[in-house]
Amino acid sequence: KLILQLKTGSVDFDSAFLTVNDWQSPEIGQSITLPAPLFFHSGHISLESGDLILTPKLRSEDSIILFGPKLPFESGTYELTMNYSAQNPSSLGTLYIDCGQTPLTQFEVKWPTDNSPISFEIAHNLPLNMVFVYACTTPMNIKSITLTRIK
Repeated sequence: KLILQLKTGSVDFDSAFLTVNDWQSPEIGQSITLPAPLFFHSGHISLESGDLILTPKLRSEDSIILFGPKLPFESGTYELTMNYSAQNPSSLGTLYIDCGQTPLTQFEVKWPTDNSPISFEIAHNLPLNMVFVYACTTPMNIKSITLTRIK
């Protein structure tokens, strides 16, 4: 629900983000899986699988390919699992995680992977952002990113 009411003076209103229903951060023990196409991204989406498809010809050097979700998550400890695959064994890039401009962690994305979750702490309920910098070494598919609140 958004209510704007001018009391005095003037107002500059640049933009607003309205969604359906209230955003609910995961409770302890709950997970939220975000399909890769929901993030801001380059590449294309496979209509067959729903995966985000990245190819080295997208860019000639490392570049930001995916970022988001920029939603406020409650303070706590979280685990992140990225569901992806690649055509060849390779270092695929780096995933950076920050919250309200405060860096939380980063990790190298490699293929093959053991899909071990990455743990990090959120101290303040500010928008969480993940940025994937693609190394453009081999084609890859990103299916989703899952966040689980563990504390």
